[in-house]
Amino acid sequence: MKLLHFNGEGHHKNRNGIRLMTQALNVDYTYSNDRYLLGREWDIVYIPAGFFSPEEMPNTKLIIYGPHNFVFPNGLWTSLDLKDNPRVYYNCLSEWVNTLYSEVSSFEKNMKMAPFPFAVDVERFKPAPEKIYERDCFIYFKHRDPAHLSYAESLCKSQRLSYNVITYGNYNENDYIHMLNTSKFGIWIGTHESQGFAFQEALSMNIPLVVWDAKSMFYEINGGRVEYASMMGRYKLESTSATSWDSSCGLLVDKNGLEEGIRTMSEHYRDYAPRDFVVRELGPAACMQRWIDLLEK
Repeated sequence: MKLLHFNGEGHHKNRNGIRLMTQALNVDYTYSNDRYLLGREWDIVYIPAGFFSPEEMPNTKLIIYGPHNFVFPNGLWTSLDLKDNPRVYYNCLSEWVNTLYSEVSSFEKNMKMAPFPFAVDVERFKPAPEKIYERDCFIYFKHRDPAHLSYAESLCKSQRLSYNVITYGNYNENDYIHMLNTSKFGIWIGTHESQGFAFQEALSMNIPLVVWDAKSMFYEINGGRVEYASMMGRYKLESTSATSWDSSCGLLVDKNGLEEGIRTMSEHYRDYAPRDFVVRELGPAACMQRWIDLLEK
């Protein structure tokens, strides 16, 4: 089986993910920006950004576009007529994004969706054989109302939990891994995520999470203002911080459930097994198999 990764790396975690995926199931992987290669025989052509007509790829069995073309479908992507082309899909990464596209556009009429996450590097993000705890928990904070962080901190203090705060964009990966290896659990106050690698990497380290979920894209705060505020009143923009999740990963809560969620997790963090979920659902072999299943559909 042969896969061509064409025209742009996309997110570096996506590129690493697809390399791990192809290695896991012995798929012949080629990365190139040489347009001439599109005409050759491929089982799968993956194009993370930009549009190249399926007519340029007559010898390709499956073409997967995206996810790096838009937040909301726009431009030529809303005028395509490829819904009935059995070879063509757009990777929207997760089911909630699929629903979002349907709410704000008619994109579902233009192209079929493939909500396929990329693989998590489950070997790099693997818990240490023996844990030495330096704190009870960490709080991960990304683009939310600062009052949300203050409230979570006040709950940790009232429950006499030791904690550190990790702020998106202000840490390096090695420090993050150390934090995960030395904490009992995490409290997640993030924004919407189409995949959410940092989130999934925490789970891969077998860290259960109490997630104050971002149930709408309007939860995102940047520069003191609500992101996408101009769309309020017209759309719901329903979302989640936990795109891949089940009850073994932790607790999904709102503000009213956060206090009890933290208390429950502090007492029962050993009862969760998020790494097993990640390896099963987001490991390289599992993610590559979804593409192969689509190819063989």
